[in-house]
Amino acid sequence: MIEDNASPAAPWAATRNYDTADFVAGCRERGCTPHVSQNNANRRSAIDARTTRHPGYRISTIKRKRIEEPFGWMKTVGGLRKTGIVGAAWWNGSSS
Repeated sequence: MIEDNASPAAPWAATRNYDTADFVAGCRERGCTPHVSQNNANRRSAIDARTTRHPGYRISTIKRKRIEEPFGWMKTVGGLRKTGIVGAAWWNGSSS
């Protein structure tokens, strides 16, 4: 997906689950900058100072938080039970 959509030096944002050495190395190999949330819980993050020193990384983290805030509200206050679509059968209207 990165190869089809990323231009050279384009920032590529992802969640904390993508803070792995393989994903970060793959992004850099393809010429894009990984703007991934750092996962410092009981381990060392794969995102180093090459990425975090730029102002664009900070802007990216702020925007990511603003995007995820409504989903957090919907889950806690708004009564949203389940997010996402499970299987193509549900989407097409047929039962599984």
